[in-house]
Amino acid sequence: MHKTSLLIILYILFAAPANLLAEVQKGEMVYKRACGTCHGIGVAGAPKIGDKASWTVINEKGLDILLHSVVNGLNGMPPKGLCMNCSEEEIKQAIEYILVKSGLNLE
Repeated sequence: MHKTSLLIILYILFAAPANLLAEVQKGEMVYKRACGTCHGIGVAGAPKIGDKASWTVINEKGLDILLHSVVNGLNGMPPKGLCMNCSEEEIKQAIEYILVKSGLNLE
């Protein structure tokens, strides 16, 4: 096996999952700061974190569309869920956190 191939395999096995874990951990902080108030208990019809059935349907739209909906607001959710100082990357990480905590596999 070539050294380059071995390095790629090692990255896939160890570094990529670690990077995803780091993003999910950042997403948890954003969720707790900005999203949890509504998505924790389902305020105004917000899908609750942990509700796999609801989040599966939402996730079928794709992460790009979901991110667009959060950034621009959707139904009762205001733009950025009122986290006006959050970057799109931080919002994406919060979405990924919610999906993982709702039992969905992002890989």
